[in-house]
This record gives sequence, structure tokens and C-alpha cells, in this order.
Amino acid sequence: MIVICCGMMRSASTLQYQIVVELGQRLASVEPLGYILPEQFSEIVTKNRSRSGFVVLKSHAFLEESRELLRHNDALGIYAYRDIRDVIVSLMRMQGVSFNKLGTGILYVLLEQYVVWTSQHNVLVSQYEGIVNDTTAEVLRIANHMQLSCTHDLAEEIAQKFSLEHQRRRQFRLKEDQEFDNDRDSLLHTNHIHSGMSAQWMNELSSDEVGLVEHVFSEWLDQVGYQKTIPTFRRYLSAIRHRLRKPASLLTRFGISRATGDDIDPQRKE
Repeated sequence: MIVICCGMMRSASTLQYQIVVELGQRLASVEPLGYILPEQFSEIVTKNRSRSGFVVLKSHAFLEESRELLRHNDALGIYAYRDIRDVIVSLMRMQGVSFNKLGTGILYVLLEQYVVWTSQHNVLVSQYEGIVNDTTAEVLRIANHMQLSCTHDLAEEIAQKFSLEHQRRRQFRLKEDQEFDNDRDSLLHTNHIHSGMSAQWMNELSSDEVGLVEHVFSEWLDQVGYQKTIPTFRRYLSAIRHRLRKPASLLTRFGISRATGDDIDPQRKE
């Protein structure tokens, strides 16, 4: 069984990957493949589609072949999402760039990936805040999705293993090592974890930047329950200043087009 950890960038998808691999190692058999590129996917499917146990990979981009795999129960999807305003802040910190440098195109990439992944069959969808606030419950949810029998004690043990404190220690050791800037097993890199807190955007983004993000994600924020803070007319003013024509709509589930000419690489890693 292929397990695709496909969550939104900077939204605990790496933690979900770690949990899936750990569950596979404890309760079944598993082959962790780490982060893969779209051009690698066909070969991976060919080699592993009928394989016993779990083959675990991570990819933010939607892989078209995964649609049929998920539909025919040949794959499982594990997805996480987060307040998009915090995602933007986390991307800025990770890449060491300003909001303007990050570019508005990333907003449409994130929205499109959310829509397409969460509309697929066999995809478990989790909210970032729930994952980090009760990782034990997330371990149990993922185990259930993988049809593995996991006790509460084991779930607690796994949650503790991947607690924020332990993840920081792994990241620190990676920095000390200085030979590699990322770890092939945990998928952590030297600039992976910052505070991990929610609502950082309130202190990090200007009202104009918040207005722009809320303009693009207005319907999405309402749908998933994150409160908007900028009045409608000010959101439109922000969009005008950034030369965006209209907000993206989730009503067109598979035809979201970017309202900007910004270039961005959808395969950009966490």
C-alpha cells in the first residue's frame, strides 16, 4: 500500500510522515522513500503497487496518477492544513524572504493543492492546530486510516518521540553535524522548525498583507473556520494594490486559475 503524505506546506506534513513511518515500523512493514519529485512517481508506483506492507512518500504537489490509486484503494493520502496566514509567515522565515519576495503566486498554488487533495477518495484530512495540540489523537487517527491496531499507550509513546522538544533536539544535532542540511530519515532540515505556534501572522504580517491573503482565501477561511480580520473593502484595496483581479473561488473545484502573473515553483519543498 502506497501512503502519500501530501499536506499543505509548513503544516505538519513532515510530522505526519514521521508518524506513518513509525506506525509502519512498529505494527507492520514499511519502506520510507522520503520526499519525491513528480517525475519519480510513475516508477515508484510500478515497483510498489502490489507490494505488501506500506511504501511511504511525501509530496505537496498533486500527482495525477494518485487519483486512480486513491480511488481504487491502492493508496492512502494523509493531508494537513493550517491557517494560511501562518503558512505564509512560516514560508517567509524558512526561505528568509519578505512577503513581496515570496510572491502572490504561492497563494494560488496552496489553494489549488488544498482543493485537489482534499477532494480525493481515501485521504485523511487533519488540522494543524489539532495535530500539534493533541499528537496522540493524531497518531490514533492515522493508525485507523492505515487500518492498524494501535493502543493508546503506543500512540502516546510515538507522540512523545515526535514532540516539539524532541524535534528541536534532532534539528540541533543536524545543525551541529554540518555535513548535511537535511535528514533523510526524519525529513527535518536545519531551518525546519521555528516556534510552531499558531497566529504568528498577527505580529509578522502587515494589515495590507493580511488583507491580500484574506482576499484570496476569503471563502476558504470561512469554510475551514478561521476568522477573517480585515473588512471586505480593505481586502479589495489590498488586492488592487497588488494588482489581483479577483479572489479565488472554491466553487470551481478543479479549475482554479491564478489571478497573477507571478512565477512560482509548485514543487518547492518545505
